[in-house]
Amino acid sequence: MKKQLLSMVALLFVGSAIAQEDVDLTPAKYKYADQPVGEYKIATFFTGANIAAPCDATIQEFYDNGLFIVAGGQFANPAQPYAQDLQAGTSIVDLGGEVGKVLCVNGVNSKYNTLNELNFAQCKGGLNWFNFNWFMDPQNTPTDGTEEAPNIRVRVVLNVFANTLDESANIINSAYMVTNQGNVMPAGSNTAEGVAVTSGTFAETYEDGEPVEDEEGNYVYDPTKWMVYEWDTYCPSSKEGEGSGAPLRLKMEMNQGNLAGATVFIKEVSFTKLAENPEPILGIRKKTFVKYTVDPHKVDTAIGAVEMGNDEVEYFDISGMKVDAGNLGKGVFIMKCGNTVSKIVK
Repeated sequence: MKKQLLSMVALLFVGSAIAQEDVDLTPAKYKYADQPVGEYKIATFFTGANIAAPCDATIQEFYDNGLFIVAGGQFANPAQPYAQDLQAGTSIVDLGGEVGKVLCVNGVNSKYNTLNELNFAQCKGGLNWFNFNWFMDPQNTPTDGTEEAPNIRVRVVLNVFANTLDESANIINSAYMVTNQGNVMPAGSNTAEGVAVTSGTFAETYEDGEPVEDEEGNYVYDPTKWMVYEWDTYCPSSKEGEGSGAPLRLKMEMNQGNLAGATVFIKEVSFTKLAENPEPILGIRKKTFVKYTVDPHKVDTAIGAVEMGNDEVEYFDISGMKVDAGNLGKGVFIMKCGNTVSKIVK
């Protein structure tokens, strides 16, 4: 009997320990490392700064292990090209190294491809003002947090290239959480300290923190410098006369003017239910930096992006000599597949 009681006590302790673990709430569609290289589909577009609340009908129609939506000036107007132009430059690319696959939004005038001899999908025109929206799982959004004890951690890991890095040039104007009823949560989070992200943040720096400059005095871009951008929130439960706040969504207001000459790489968008949160991140954005190696030239980006179909694939070196596919070493090659011709870098 004594042994049985001890065993039951031990099981209770184990169960308690398990219950105290953080829980990943991130929908599968936002786990970019697991997504195929190529176009990343924006589910639908809305005209206006806000998606009509509550979003139940939109969620029911479009939610599929995640829901990625754009709202902005005239984006749902078929007479305007903004939706098509943005979709053209929104894709999953493989940066290789420790980064791997990421969400890429490549501005129409960005020189990233030219400088790196790459062929990542690119926006086709200038954009009107807009915001990205990532919805949490409507069936898995906890509503037991409070303003005093927020229990949802929002985390975005990103890197930004810009033709001209500038510490005063916003790429992201603001990022915050919104309820299904259209309320900013927590209130005022959209104007929190440090809510904007500038391109100059991603300049290479010396050990003393001063940015590295080239011969012309321009900041030097650091592709290995990734920002971890975090804050805490909670989702209110149903109140009398009101619907539930679930699901929350991450709303990211972009600076379309500066984005035109930039490329945004997002490695992670995640939502985590915190078991304990003794020091919540409120009224501010916590920004830390990690170093990740990148090596996109070791990735057959063009091969991954082209649908081969039944056409024969041929390879040529830069002098025009045909090369057997099995003998492709390091270097630059031309790939011909039917009527499609692409440059690949191995």
